[in-house]
Amino acid sequence: MRPIAVGFTLRRMSGKMLMCKVNGKCETLLQPNQLGVGTPKGAEAAVHAIRAYVKSPEMINKVLLKIDMKNAFNQVRRDVILELVKEHTPEIFQYVYQCYSKTTSLFFGSFSEDGCVLDSKEGVQQGDPLGPFLFSLAIMNLIKSCESELNIWYLDDATLAGDLDTVISDYQKILQVVDSLGLSVNPAKCELYLIKPTTIECKNAHKTFCDLTEGVRLIKDDELTLLGAPILPEAIGGVLKPKLESLKLMASRLEEIDKHDALFLLRQCFAIPKMTYFFRTSPCFMEPEILKSYDEVIKSALTEILNLQFIEEKTWSQCTLPTKDGGLGVRSAQEVALPAFLSSVQGTLSTTSSLLPPEIREEKNEFFEIGSEKWLLQSGKSNLPDIQIFQSNWDRPICEKKLKDLIENADSDIEKARLLAISSENASSYLNALPLPSLGLKLSDAELPIVIGLRLGATLCQPHQCICGKNVEPDGLHGLDCNKQIGRLPRHTEGNILIKRAYAQLEIPSILEPNHLIDSEGRRPDGVTAFAVKQGKCVTWDYTCKNTLSDTYLFQNAEKAGQAAIAGERIKIGIYEERLKDYIFVPVAVETFGSWGPIGLNFIKDIGRKIREKTGQKNATSHIIQAISMGIQRGNAHSIMGTLGPQQKLEEYFDILMPRAEKF
Repeated sequence: MRPIAVGFTLRRMSGKMLMCKVNGKCETLLQPNQLGVGTPKGAEAAVHAIRAYVKSPEMINKVLLKIDMKNAFNQVRRDVILELVKEHTPEIFQYVYQCYSKTTSLFFGSFSEDGCVLDSKEGVQQGDPLGPFLFSLAIMNLIKSCESELNIWYLDDATLAGDLDTVISDYQKILQVVDSLGLSVNPAKCELYLIKPTTIECKNAHKTFCDLTEGVRLIKDDELTLLGAPILPEAIGGVLKPKLESLKLMASRLEEIDKHDALFLLRQCFAIPKMTYFFRTSPCFMEPEILKSYDEVIKSALTEILNLQFIEEKTWSQCTLPTKDGGLGVRSAQEVALPAFLSSVQGTLSTTSSLLPPEIREEKNEFFEIGSEKWLLQSGKSNLPDIQIFQSNWDRPICEKKLKDLIENADSDIEKARLLAISSENASSYLNALPLPSLGLKLSDAELPIVIGLRLGATLCQPHQCICGKNVEPDGLHGLDCNKQIGRLPRHTEGNILIKRAYAQLEIPSILEPNHLIDSEGRRPDGVTAFAVKQGKCVTWDYTCKNTLSDTYLFQNAEKAGQAAIAGERIKIGIYEERLKDYIFVPVAVETFGSWGPIGLNFIKDIGRKIREKTGQKNATSHIIQAISMGIQRGNAHSIMGTLGPQQKLEEYFDILMPRAEKF
């Protein structure tokens, strides 16, 4: 049982602050051997170091021992912790003393007679931000006493490697010392790996360790892992395949919730994010078939969630791009695995070197060499990135090449204009927003497939006749231009309401559709502030949403994104600027596929900056843009659905890529 003992926010905050205070001492006290506290990417460095050691040609007749402690965090002696804290970090001693000098009560169950109280006398308290540091401090002297040439600890997980005699000596020492710390070794979970054994002594090493503690398990190449990560290529399949089954299970469960929620969770939690650690620590890119299977599960999940088919390879290729490049942000395992591994190797290089024996520190990483060659081919670059420690520096060239290829190989101006628009600044804001209905940031199950289908250039509907009399093609694009569509009205109204609401946060009241500013032709701006905002003048604005793929702007948008929005701003300036000389007039133009006009975007950014200064809301600008972006996409969906007319049943005509007759 591991009860959460620190649940109060104040306690956790104070622990975090004190951890920041002593974090600088981690280097002198714990490093390089203890990687679980104060070492950035410590787990990754440990895995890379072990791999470099076992793969080195120099390492012959060596043994590697993984040691497991029984319930270590809950059993380490508190008096030992207090003594070491007082000696090495006296600045936090009073705090730690108050927390750990006396027995604490933990309540299990209810406070009624049916519940019980547990006396917590030993161990660091679960949930304490200082816990890992305190535990590491307790075993610090034990770690330093080990003489194996590879001596790596990640909190209570120990890995020793070297000559048989030295490792045995260290293991015996650990068995003797841990009892004084309140700890104990669990031999049944300890593992022994033989590194290139040729001598009888090395081949019989397993028996030697079992004589000390019965139960130590001898493992082979395909079983060698550290902190959950495979060390050798032979072990990758054994680690990734269970993850594949887990993804299948999660994908099946995502089908049972709202589509927008499911897409967000798949993208942010259950797909690539679940695998990032394994991709960074191991050369998973060398197992393309397994990665392909992983991508197929992701594709299948998206097909079910969005009710879209990814028949064309270019559609799936676009889908796996980051959102800022016009994709869905559901990344491909085959593409992410390589940049993740390469960046991790380079980002942990100094830490890894400090762990290895001097004679092998300069040896080339064969997997990095293989990966580098593959990256050059995949990215189209002639040189490796200048700064190699960041995953984005390896990933961006691959994504940029994919997007460039998609644009250059576009079949039409419509496809090219779409790709340029959705990869422009802020065009993907709605995809990056938390799907919160209370803030108007969630698309319905009917809206989401259409919005995503538009983004991907997918088939949206069966051919039919619009209520205006014109034919609607399977892409559904006619609805974005049709003047008969009611979706245009809420799209326009919502944008103005959001601007008004943003001004309200600045305590600047405003008026929508001001009657006193109507001209002889019945035109008026969409809104005006009730009081002067700048230069003794009120601000008045007019909001418009232009169709990116309209025939009027298609040629220009196929050359450069945002041209329809720029033209929209110019039109509004021509109409209102001269007539509204006593006001500061701002045209706000956005396109159906997300591109912003520069004047309107700067206007929103200025309001967002002022809100941030006034309220401290750091993401004020992005929140406004997300809300407006979501309103546009919702209006797009209803404009396309509205081509059928309000009286006809949607399911009679719409088939969002896949027949769903069984549901009707």
